[in-house]
Amino acid sequence: MPPLDNLKFGATSPKGYLCPQGSLCLQLEPNQLPYNGTVSFDNIFQSLELVFVVMTANTFTDLMYYTTDSDYLAAALFFAGGIMIMMLWLLNLLIAVITSSFQVIREEGKASAFAAQVKGILSVEEPRLPNRRVSAMKKLYDKTYWFWIIVITYGLICQGSRSSRMSAARGQFINDSEVVVTFILLVEIVLRFAVDWRGFFKSNKNWFDLGLAIITTVILIPPIRTSGQPYAWLTVFQILRIYRLILAVPVTRKLIGLVLGNSSGIGNLMLFVFLITFLMAILAVQLFRGELPPYDPYGNVIHITFFTIYNAFLGMYQILSSENWTINLYNITAFDDARNTAWIGAIFFIGWFVLSNFILVNMFIAVIQENFDVSEDEKRMHQVKSFLNRKELGGSSSQLSLSAIFRFGRARATKDPLDYGPATMEMLLKDAVVKDFLDDEINNSEQPASSTDTPPPEAPSVNPGFLSSIWGRFLSRVWNREPNPFYSNIQFSGRPDEAIDARTMAKEAVSATTQRKKAQREFLARHPNYNVSLFLFKPGNPIRRFCQKIVGPGRGRERFDGVEPNKAVWYAFSAFIYLAIIAMVVLACVTTPLYQKEYFERHTFNVRNWFVWADLAFAVIFTVEAIIKVIADGFFWTPNAYFRSSWGFIDGLVLVTFWVNVVTSLSNDGAVSRAIGFFKALRALRLLNVSDSARDTFHALIIVAGWKILSVRGTRFKF
Repeated sequence: MPPLDNLKFGATSPKGYLCPQGSLCLQLEPNQLPYNGTVSFDNIFQSLELVFVVMTANTFTDLMYYTTDSDYLAAALFFAGGIMIMMLWLLNLLIAVITSSFQVIREEGKASAFAAQVKGILSVEEPRLPNRRVSAMKKLYDKTYWFWIIVITYGLICQGSRSSRMSAARGQFINDSEVVVTFILLVEIVLRFAVDWRGFFKSNKNWFDLGLAIITTVILIPPIRTSGQPYAWLTVFQILRIYRLILAVPVTRKLIGLVLGNSSGIGNLMLFVFLITFLMAILAVQLFRGELPPYDPYGNVIHITFFTIYNAFLGMYQILSSENWTINLYNITAFDDARNTAWIGAIFFIGWFVLSNFILVNMFIAVIQENFDVSEDEKRMHQVKSFLNRKELGGSSSQLSLSAIFRFGRARATKDPLDYGPATMEMLLKDAVVKDFLDDEINNSEQPASSTDTPPPEAPSVNPGFLSSIWGRFLSRVWNREPNPFYSNIQFSGRPDEAIDARTMAKEAVSATTQRKKAQREFLARHPNYNVSLFLFKPGNPIRRFCQKIVGPGRGRERFDGVEPNKAVWYAFSAFIYLAIIAMVVLACVTTPLYQKEYFERHTFNVRNWFVWADLAFAVIFTVEAIIKVIADGFFWTPNAYFRSSWGFIDGLVLVTFWVNVVTSLSNDGAVSRAIGFFKALRALRLLNVSDSARDTFHALIIVAGWKILSVRGTRFKF
């Protein structure tokens, strides 16, 4: 507590923080403030420094809390706007510029910016070695692949079961298990050499596994194993076996291949970052050595004092990682303010942060992104696939956007091509795909089938026995089910890693959608009950047709064997549902747990209060909506099944939890009601349908992109 002589009366018209009743508000002199008064918005230079701190989104919350205590509204608006504009927009714009610059370098130089080899805009395949005859022993060894993976998994589980409080028996079991695993893998590497001794040393994987087998065997020698800390460090070689487990999983194998596909470029960039960080550490030592004492005025230790090159390198690396980097900035500006040289430290640290965190760190993203580049032909193929899948399996048309309701009766300035009718869509598909991807006419002449191609003779049919026929039918229904053309992606004959010319792609795009239509018609002919909603309402049922006039297709943009919705009824019904959603969200914001607590303190406790009845009314409204849509287009096993769409799935989940919440509230089970009550907020996702573009963006980013990221499909790699 500073002496009272250093205090003065505070502001006469406070806008934010007020002292408690009976106390006196006083204000410290600037030199008594933290960091010698340099952390403030009192002048343009200090404000510029703190605005940059807000831009970095690191330790800005301290500044925000300080200022909100003084002027809450202005501070809240300033920091919210600063984060949105400077961090979320400007920084991501900088990342986009860096990655696009790398792409330009790769396209112009036909090489990676940090790697010597040509990169695969580039994907030039290495010449394949002549096929060697695989021995029977090698084939037999290959069948034991998963056995070695299981052994490695067992060893890693044993390693992970160590504990500082484990018993001696568990420790002995772990050590014995490691001995067994090590010798099994040593036998495995010997077998691998024996079955393929000619090509053993031509594989980097064999070299690496051989090194691991030798090292992990040597460290089991008693003098090394009982050495304590040295053996603990050497156990890292036992843990390195996990790479085989990672490569055994297809998803992680593809992901590792994408990330490490340009390992030389990443290595060169890491060396470059290390060298430039070391250079900046040398400059920091020359500028700030002797400026900072070991302790600040409050007795706290100053860890980064720049007294040695090692300490300075640690400080520069801390700024590069952005973790609490402002502590170095504030310490230098606070102690150098008395010498009027604080601006030197501020410019130096901010400049290094811009170079390191904004540029160098994001360069890693650009280098890794090189492995995700695809050829132009591959891009065209994905564009055609996305276009056709959007047309055939697009989002639900029953989810009208608010903008569509407000412009009822008026066409959009730019109409989506998918909004036209089926006949126009087919013509658009042929014209757009053919002209945009070919720029000339498609040659419809096909290669005549070779006259020498004769079908192989049919094998004589053998009637299976009774048990065999039952087992065959079971397998055909469970494992070999007929593919559903309504809910399967359009297939192309070419693989993504193959070079396909534009002519072939366009012809396959047109033929694929035609074949899909044909397959759908044939599927319905073989399964006439497939288009029966709830196993009761056939396509010609008057009740089903009445429901179809109220809502749009549950999934897709075209209803199979049904009637189009009545525009006036459809728009009115959608507007009513939107009003119900808005009312439900508003009431959920009002009837918080705190409101309910205060409500029951003023009124007699009764679970059947007005907000529970309001939830019940909303549950009934949304249930009626779901019933209408299910009768119109089916529940799950129909061409336009409502709960097959992403929005339908979300609605179904929310509706179930809504009813559980209402039932538990009526039965006075507050624990369950509180646990699942938050699912009601998911209904507010329907408010994302402000416009068609916002709805499609949400579906593309959250549903489609999220699934593709998890599946990591596409490029194949060999290890």
